[in-house]
Amino acid sequence: MLLGAHNRTLNGAKMNTHYGGIADYAFDSTGTLPLTVYTGCCMKPEEANLAEVWNSHRASLIKVIERVS
Repeated sequence: MLLGAHNRTLNGAKMNTHYGGIADYAFDSTGTLPLTVYTGCCMKPEEANLAEVWNSHRASLIKVIERVS
């Protein structure tokens, strides 16, 4: 199952299983885990749409950053 119980979280390990990447390095080196946030259905929005995507999700993303800091 890719989506979590409330269909809000995605199990990345079931989507992309590879070892020895930057996430493994970060955890081994610093004990931290990277956080990936998808802001819509497109993993890589067109460059022309980046400002709109940022502005649409800015407040929510800043709240996440504040909570994990």
